[in-house]
Amino acid sequence: MDLSQFSELHVSEGYEAADSDSRDRLSELPDSLILAILSLLPMKDVVATTLLSKRWQNLWTTVPCLDFFGGTNKLVEFRSFVCGALALWKGVKILKFSIGFLFHASFTSDLDSWLLFVIEKQVEELYLDLMHQYHLICQYLAPQRLYSCPSIKKLSLICCALEISESVKWNQLKNLTIQTTHPSSEDAMNYVLAGSPQLEVLELCTQLSEKNLNIQSNSLKMLKIRIDSGEMKPMLRIWAPNLETLEFSGTPRYSCLLNVPSLTTAVLDFCNGGYGSDELVRQVILSISHVEKITLSNWCSQVLVEMMKEKDVRIHFSNAKYLKFEAAAANEIFGVLEMFPNLIVLTVALYRIKLATYLMIYERQAPHFITTVGDETIFPNPSMLHLRRVTITWYLLDDLILQLVKLILRNAHLLEKFVFRTYWDVASPEVVNFAEKSFVSIPKSSPTAEFIIVKLFAYS
Repeated sequence: MDLSQFSELHVSEGYEAADSDSRDRLSELPDSLILAILSLLPMKDVVATTLLSKRWQNLWTTVPCLDFFGGTNKLVEFRSFVCGALALWKGVKILKFSIGFLFHASFTSDLDSWLLFVIEKQVEELYLDLMHQYHLICQYLAPQRLYSCPSIKKLSLICCALEISESVKWNQLKNLTIQTTHPSSEDAMNYVLAGSPQLEVLELCTQLSEKNLNIQSNSLKMLKIRIDSGEMKPMLRIWAPNLETLEFSGTPRYSCLLNVPSLTTAVLDFCNGGYGSDELVRQVILSISHVEKITLSNWCSQVLVEMMKEKDVRIHFSNAKYLKFEAAAANEIFGVLEMFPNLIVLTVALYRIKLATYLMIYERQAPHFITTVGDETIFPNPSMLHLRRVTITWYLLDDLILQLVKLILRNAHLLEKFVFRTYWDVASPEVVNFAEKSFVSIPKSSPTAEFIIVKLFAYS
C-alpha cells in the first residue's frame, strides 16, 4: 500500500481539503515548527493532515513523536493503522512512542514487532498501556531486547509482566513507571534498578503475595509506590540514600524497612487494611520523622494520634514546615499538631463530624491538651507560632471550630493568609453568617493576615 492509499483509508471522517484560493498560514511555517505541532497530536489526526495540501502529504512521515492511544474497539482496524503508519514512517529517530489499546494475546507478535521497530529507531520515551477488562490479568511479556535499549530515557509499562532473563542495560533511563496486576519475580526489580544507574523517578504499582520486594538505588530521588498484598505479609525494603520524595499508598498488609536519610517530602495515603495493617504505617512514620513536608490520609492521621498516646513512643516532626492531613475527629487536630512544633503551612480537612461530641471526649481523654479558663478554651501549642498559611475545610460549624480559629489568629504572629472552607449543604446560612461575624471580631496577632471564607457546595 502506498502513501496516498493509506491516507485515504485511515484519515478521520470530517476532514476536508483546504481551499486552494484561501491563504494557508499554517503551511507557511517552517517544517521544524510544523513537526513540533504534529508531535502533540494523535496519529489519526497527524495522518489526516495529508488532505491539507501537497506539501503535507509526506510531512507526517517524519514526525518524531508517534501517539497511537485509543484502540479500545475496532482492534482489527487499529492493528492495520499502526502497521501501515510504521511501514510508511521515514524518520531517522523516534523521540516519543505511545501506544494503548485493549490487548489480546493475538496481538503479541504485532506488538513485539512495533516495539522492536521503535527500539531500532532509538526511541527515548516509550509509553505502553495495555488496557484490559477488570476481570482479566494481562500477561504480555515485552521482548528481551527492550531491557537493553540504550536510548530509552523515560519508560511507562502499564499492565505488562516483568520477566527478565538477561541483565538490564538502561544506562540513560531517568523515569520509570510500572503498573501491573501480574506479580513479577522477586529479582525483577533488582535487575531493573541495578541496570538503571541514572534512574531518578520510579512509580511502581503492583501486588505482593508471598514475595518480598527490594528497592535499592543510589540515584533514586522520587518514589511513588502502591502495593496491595494478601495475608502472607511479605517484606518491602527500600534503601535509597538520596531519595527526596516518597508517596506511599495501597493496602498495608506487609512489613517495611526504610533507609531514606535524605527524604524531605512524604505522602502517606494508605487505606485501612483491617486488623494489624496499622503496623506498616507505624513503621513508615517512625522512619520519616525527619521530613520537611508531609501529607497524611484520614487513617494515617488516626494511627499517628494513637502512637502519640502510647507512653513508649515519642515522635516529633521537628523539621516539618508543611503539613496536610485529613481528620476523622476534632481531637485529632490538636493531637497531631503536638508533634509538629515548627509548622509554616497547615492544611486540614474534617468532614461529617459532630464536633461538640468529640470535644467532650477529648477533654476526658486528653486533658493535658486543653485547659479551660472561664468561657475561653486555650490550646497551648507551639506549632501555632510559626504559621504563615492555614487552610481549614470543615463540614460543620460549632463552638470548637470557633475556638480553633480564635487560637490560630491570636497566636500565629507571622500569619499571612487564613482560608476557611465550609459547606452550605450542612451549615445553614444563619450559622455561616454567625461564623463570619465571629471571625471578623477575633483580634489577630498578625495585623497583615488575610482571612478568607469560602462557601462550598457538596462535592465541590
